[in-house]
Formats: sequence, structure tokens, C-alpha cells
Amino acid sequence: MFQQDNASSHTARAVQAFLNQEHIQTLPWQAFSPSMSLTEHLMNALSRHI
Repeated sequence: MFQQDNASSHTARAVQAFLNQEHIQTLPWQAFSPSMSLTEHLMNALSRHI
């Protein structure tokens, strides 16, 4: 199972063809979903408290 963030380099036809050829499943992901980076959220919280 593979998760990607729908960046244009990840959704290119060549990449999708490779994933299909190798039978690699991908998790569904919305194109404009919020960031899942824990570091980014932590830094935002810290900057609000400083």
C-alpha cells in the first residue's frame, strides 16, 4: 500500500502506469487536502505561543 499527496509528479501518467504495472495500491487522497505534516502543525502551534 502506498500513499502519495497528489503532487503533479506523483500523478503523472508514467508514474501511474508504473504503479499499475507493479500492482501497487495507493490510498485515496484528496487533491487539496490539508497538510498531514506533524512538524508543520507543531511549528505553527509554537509560533502562536511565542
